[in-house]
Amino acid sequence: MTDTVTDARHAVNHLKKLGIRRPRKPRYRKGMPELPRLLGDITPAQVTQEMNKWSQWLAYIKGQLALDEIRHREADEFYKKRLAVRLIEERHAEPKKKTVTEMKAEIEASEEMLKLHNRERTLDARRRLMEAVHDGADQNYKLLSRELTRRTNVYDRGLE
Repeated sequence: MTDTVTDARHAVNHLKKLGIRRPRKPRYRKGMPELPRLLGDITPAQVTQEMNKWSQWLAYIKGQLALDEIRHREADEFYKKRLAVRLIEERHAEPKKKTVTEMKAEIEASEEMLKLHNRERTLDARRRLMEAVHDGADQNYKLLSRELTRRTNVYDRGLE
């Protein structure tokens, strides 16, 4: 299973060679920020500060999501390759004694394949959760952006 880690590291190292740093986790005391309950009660400068926080978190989450996608895809490919190798080995060990379906069922029920399948499912779940977190953070950022735009338009028109 080291292939997964290796390829994710290759991707990160490739970015470094291009002079692109992977976004770091933003350092805030309480983790991800929460939107203020009443956006109308904060100043435009505070809206801008909130947008900055959410922008940093979005960059970090997107980087983590990309790595999770790489890891999940590779775990899935590794599982499929290992299953194919085991089928070939089993077929050569006992030619014509079992159907391919029977051999495949036995192999998939083995401890090794169950662990590989569980790893793939865990990485898939992690990737899906990270997508949900990203979508929520993106919505919050867009909400702040709309609020700032609304305020700018109000001031530009002289309505306030």
